[in-house]
Amino acid sequence: MAEVRCWAIGIDEVREMFAASPTLSARLLELAEPAFPVPPSPPPRPGLLGKLGPLLRRPPDAPVVTPGSPTRLDAESLVRGRFVPQSRLEPAWVLVERWLDDLAWSHARWELTDHELDSLDFDLARAGVVSQHGVRHLWGRDARLTLRPLPGAQVGYLRYQNALALADDWARALPQLEGDAARTAAEVTAFLDGLRGAADAASEAGRPTPDVVTLRTH
Repeated sequence: MAEVRCWAIGIDEVREMFAASPTLSARLLELAEPAFPVPPSPPPRPGLLGKLGPLLRRPPDAPVVTPGSPTRLDAESLVRGRFVPQSRLEPAWVLVERWLDDLAWSHARWELTDHELDSLDFDLARAGVVSQHGVRHLWGRDARLTLRPLPGAQVGYLRYQNALALADDWARALPQLEGDAARTAAEVTAFLDGLRGAADAASEAGRPTPDVVTLRTH
């Protein structure tokens, strides 16, 4: 099952995470902390035989790091714009999604197979939605992040005004849609409409107008 995740956040704010200022870097590292492996509880003090055991054994309080678990080194590499090797892409994206969830004004996710995407696009087109407002337009523009996507994933974005235009076009089509297409289109439209309120909040907070940043994974 494919997943589409969208965040309401300025694309420039996302890019800044990979060359973060000291203030932003400190915040991102703090947000990443709960995702790091947790050391186990200290074991009981060993008896005499335990003290005679191997001198080079693994420290009992050392965290067990699985391949997909982020570490502080992963987080520091991201905020400093370092190259992330293929073997650390998965934990790196765990952290990026965590950061986006916190920094974005809102976020949403949908599970849609390729067949369901094609069916939704067909129903939207039949209802009068222009081709440049198809569902894949949500991630059709390369986000140009320094972090590579996971294999098979796509990372794109849609500027604020273009996102609202897409929402308006879909809203006009809603009365002609049925079933899953109507439900998904209504949810996407509601998320995009929320950009208007987010833009007002962003202006008051001195932050950039939110765009839509989208991650599609298979």
